[in-house]
Amino acid sequence: MIPLEKAAVERLCKPAALYVPSGTMSNLIAIGTRCRRGDEAICGDEGGMGVSLHAVPNQRDGTLGLMDINNAVRDDDPQYPRARLVEIKITQNACNGRGRRSATSRSFAMNATCADSVSFCLSKGLDASVGSIRASSSIMPLYSASRSAAECARPASSRRGGSTHSTATSTTM
Repeated sequence: MIPLEKAAVERLCKPAALYVPSGTMSNLIAIGTRCRRGDEAICGDEGGMGVSLHAVPNQRDGTLGLMDINNAVRDDDPQYPRARLVEIKITQNACNGRGRRSATSRSFAMNATCADSVSFCLSKGLDASVGSIRASSSIMPLYSASRSAAECARPASSRRGGSTHSTATSTTM
């Protein structure tokens, strides 16, 4: 997997990338490494990442309105969760939601280097049989151009069943 992760790092201009078995797992890793207990993520009302989310209306073109994102960020009050992540299903500008991190997913997100983390599905984008790549400035896989990242996604992947083990088989005729 290291050559694939290295290629993703180079093409997405991110210091780190991680191969995982599915896009759902990639999204959960983005949430798990960006949000803490009591936080919330903001997303489009037609998307979803497998956790409780604060949905804002998608625009006709699938994007999220900046005013909707700004209005979704709650005041700093201990009664409310802190918005830590803006999840964008379709690539859209550098929309960082008032200084919050941004994550984007989809196989056509190869030009989404403006996001803090990017996920793309290998089976949709490259017709591979399985897998997704999560590239980010704050994950630390085996291959990383920079080892100074504060968070590590590989343990988050393992906790979610993402350990990929290779097996050797031989066939006798």
